[in-house]
Amino acid sequence: MAALVACNALTGVGDLDPSLGLDANPDGSAGGDGASADGANGGGDGSSSDAPLADVGPDTRSLVKAITFEDGVLVHPVTGVTTTLGDASLLGAVADAGADAADADPDAATLPDVITGKYSMYVASTAVATQTLPLVDEVFVTARFRVEQAVSTQTGIFRITSATAPNLDIVLQTSMSLTAAVGGTTLGTSAVIQPGKVYRLGVHVLRTMGNGNPNGAAEVYLANDGAAFASAFGAQTKIAIERSTNVTFGVLGTASPVTFDDITIDSAFLR
Repeated sequence: MAALVACNALTGVGDLDPSLGLDANPDGSAGGDGASADGANGGGDGSSSDAPLADVGPDTRSLVKAITFEDGVLVHPVTGVTTTLGDASLLGAVADAGADAADADPDAATLPDVITGKYSMYVASTAVATQTLPLVDEVFVTARFRVEQAVSTQTGIFRITSATAPNLDIVLQTSMSLTAAVGGTTLGTSAVIQPGKVYRLGVHVLRTMGNGNPNGAAEVYLANDGAAFASAFGAQTKIAIERSTNVTFGVLGTASPVTFDDITIDSAFLR
């Protein structure tokens, strides 16, 4: 059972390949004399240090932000977005939210479950969340999302805004497919998605750089939740597009409630 936490506001891939190379000795020598990692020569017993190797985690050097809403608010410097506009809400279990009963939605039993963790962002109609981007030439965004019902009117659900037009927009069609476009140029249309099913969206934008020729690029991917991205359903190279400034997601219309979670922004690859 899920509930809406009182957080309405008007403001407010891939597998990683960490380096596992380790020298036999801390000083980088091959250790051919049988010396142990602690500097002793082993005393003839061939023993080595029992100290555990450091846990090598995912490479996060190119990570811009991981938006999970796990701090229990929509707007947050670490796990939330920069701003929201409209009636976006935080979806989560009442017990986890720590909210008073008066703050919980009386129709909580009819609300969808969170996608993952304690909280997800739930948009019933006409509300968006926006994350401001740092100055990067290339941006990679992944997001988990679920359209809760079939739609009767097309509506935008995702946008990457550039410093000047054009923007990259993803629009949910009445056919329940997604159409990606840069300005007035359609990049492609996805396969049909199913209401109530979680999917992964992936977007890559490279700004036009250097010689004045339109050498930017845009790619948009769709995958089942938990699956890797395959080929892009929409892509175009040699386009004129400026540096990305904002990532916006939500519902720009009254088509259908949509739930979002795990929005990851990176400057090097789709996560």
